[in-house]
Amino acid sequence: MVGSVNGVIFLSDDYFGNTYTYILWNPLVNCFIQLPKPRVCFMAIGPYMNVFGVGYDCLRDDYKVIRVVYPQRNDGLDETPPLAELYSVKDGKWRSVSAENVGFCTIDLDWSVCFLRGSVHWVAYERFGVEKEWSHKSNLLLLFNVEKERFQIMRLPLELRDVCPSSLMVSECQGMLCVTHCVLVDNMLTGELVEFNLWVKKEYNQLSSWSKFVSVDVRGRLHKFVHLRKNGELIVSSKDNELLSYDPETKNAVVLAQGCPSLYDACSFVETLAFLNKDCKKKRYIWDFVLCFDSLN
Repeated sequence: MVGSVNGVIFLSDDYFGNTYTYILWNPLVNCFIQLPKPRVCFMAIGPYMNVFGVGYDCLRDDYKVIRVVYPQRNDGLDETPPLAELYSVKDGKWRSVSAENVGFCTIDLDWSVCFLRGSVHWVAYERFGVEKEWSHKSNLLLLFNVEKERFQIMRLPLELRDVCPSSLMVSECQGMLCVTHCVLVDNMLTGELVEFNLWVKKEYNQLSSWSKFVSVDVRGRLHKFVHLRKNGELIVSSKDNELLSYDPETKNAVVLAQGCPSLYDACSFVETLAFLNKDCKKKRYIWDFVLCFDSLN
C-alpha cells in the first residue's frame, strides 16, 4: 500500500520486483481502476529507483498518481534531476511533468509518503561528493502539489536535518504532518532499533511549529511505528510479529493482529463513492497485507 486519499487507496505490486501493476481501489464500493503501464520503465532507461504518491486535485475533482524515477548512474548512484510522470483518473493516462528543479534524492523505504494540504510529501536529502565518495546533508521533505503540478521543498527541524535519511519516515496523523525518527545503536543495516521519536508540525506553514510529540523506547517488545490513532495511542508492530495499539503513557498494549511486521500498514480513511459510476472493475482485489484504518477508536 502506497497511500490513501479521500477514501481511495493506491496499491503497487512491487514487493518482489516491479510488475508495473498499480491499482486505485475504493474498498467501500468495491471498485478499482488498474493503471496502464507507465512510459518510463526498465526497457526504456535501464535500472532505476522510483517513488510514488497519490493525491486528490479538488479543483478538477480528480485523483492523481505522481511517479518520480531516478535512473541509475554508472557509479550506481541515483541520477538527478529525476524523471517524473503523472497519471490522472480523468485523463486515464500517464504524462510527463517537469522535475528540473528537483536536485534531491528521495528515500525508497516502506513507502514513506503522505498526502496533506494538496501535496504529496516524501523524505529527501541533498547529496554531495564525487563518484562513490559521497554523503548526504540537509534532510528535507520533497513535495509535489497535485493542483499546480509542481515540486517544492519543506525544511525539517534542525534535530532531523543531519541524521541518516533512511531513519526518517513521513506520514499524516490527525491532519498534521508527522516525521518519525528511528534511532539505532549502530547503523540502518545492522543496528538495533532502540527508540523512535515522533515529530509533528502543528502549524503546516510555520517551520517553527515542529515539535517532538513523543519518544518511545523500543528495546523491549516494540519494533516499528506504524500510525498515530485519534485517541493518542500508537499503532506499532512488535518483535513477535504483532500489530499493537500502544499507550505511551501507561505503556499498555492491545494486540490488533498478528502476521509479518513488514507488511503492516495503516492510513487515515474516509468513506467515499468515488469510482462508483466509472467504468472500473468491480471485484475484490486480493493483496497480502493488513489494512488498519484509523476509524478505530
